[in-house]
Amino acid sequence: MSANSTNQSSPRQAGVLLRKRLEESGWSYDDGRGGLPAGGLVFYECYPYTTLVGAAELGFDQERPTYKRRPARAPTAQWRAVRARSATG
Repeated sequence: MSANSTNQSSPRQAGVLLRKRLEESGWSYDDGRGGLPAGGLVFYECYPYTTLVGAAELGFDQERPTYKRRPARAPTAQWRAVRARSATG
């Protein structure tokens, strides 16, 4: 399995807008490579899906997490209900 890469040509740029607004409000971006930030308002990106599919012990080596993609066994018309059940545990 692989994680989905960022696509700069996507019309869905909410993360780009969020970063801009955070930086305008005094926050700074940190990529984490330099260790813990010394202080201040700091944000970073987190990719839980990458972690989930990359950690075999979590059991997603055969099938992706339900919240992310419609399982082949779930008809499209029923997918919203399946996803909602998954999100609520």
